[in-house]
Amino acid sequence: MPEVMTRILKDREADMLSMARPFLADPDIVNKIRADQEERINTCIACNQACLDHTFKEQLVSCLVNPSANRELEIGKLKVAEKKHVVVVGSGPGGLESARISAIRGHKVTVLEATDRIGGQLNLAAQIPGKSEFFETIRYFKNELKNLGVEIQFGHHATLDSIIELKPDAVIFATGVKPREFSLPGMEKKKTASYADYLSGKFKPGNRVAIIGGGGIGCDVAHKLTEEDSPTIDSYFHRYNVKSYTNAQIQKEKPNRQVSIFRRSGKIGSGLGATTAWALLQELESKDVGFYTSLNYKEVTDQGLVVETKKTDRSRSNVILSFFARDNSAKFLFTKNSRRNPRKFRRI
Repeated sequence: MPEVMTRILKDREADMLSMARPFLADPDIVNKIRADQEERINTCIACNQACLDHTFKEQLVSCLVNPSANRELEIGKLKVAEKKHVVVVGSGPGGLESARISAIRGHKVTVLEATDRIGGQLNLAAQIPGKSEFFETIRYFKNELKNLGVEIQFGHHATLDSIIELKPDAVIFATGVKPREFSLPGMEKKKTASYADYLSGKFKPGNRVAIIGGGGIGCDVAHKLTEEDSPTIDSYFHRYNVKSYTNAQIQKEKPNRQVSIFRRSGKIGSGLGATTAWALLQELESKDVGFYTSLNYKEVTDQGLVVETKKTDRSRSNVILSFFARDNSAKFLFTKNSRRNPRKFRRI
């Protein structure tokens, strides 16, 4: 939101402001401020995934929250289509953007959301320290869809019959993913949960935690486990010893939990963006998070998780599953006795 920008100009602290990534997220920031529509500004979430990361790969620079950025000539202005009734199942980022684009093209749009709020797993991602901006993306879609006249039905657990009852001309499935099921002998002996259970507050871990899965989700979960809240400016300056001027670097801190990340093969954090991976891994190392790879999971005993490496390692008491998730939309696509033309069904 532009409060800081407008305050600086209003108080004459500067004559001009320069912004880069925010204009990738929303090139109409200034126009929306002038029109008193600040709540409709699409906020940069500082993820770097489609801007700076693409730059260093010599790929087209774009924006994760605005995929049309730098593709304006390719996409052009969306053509108004013959009005149809479009039903979108799911209100995560994919479903919300599908609903927005469909509404812009002139369609009647109905979104079916099983829970009581939009955003899907953006609500989980926003729990990670430093990622609270993800709530701004949810705020943007909430206001944008309202202005576009999109109907959202909360608490609607979509079934084939309930979808057909709405008489749609087209259906878009955007039901996202669920954590993959995983089991080991003896898992019932310890408290276990998925990353979704932990980030949603359903699971309260203890002081010694093993994370199975060392990709981006696993690293984010480790960050949350060792640093519950997002940093403030003061805490950041202290953490990086900024005021020393001569020794400005991250400082070791005693963690509130003992956390270990386990991954069968590959590097911990592989797949993270080049411009953010080093910073996140540095944060975890400063909190003494253990990294273990090239291993096999064996069992869970009373002592904790047992893995097989060159030497057997009994580790942490609680187990959080943080590996890749599975598609959650197939159950709709392959329901028996479908009474609709399958070409009208789309999955994203």
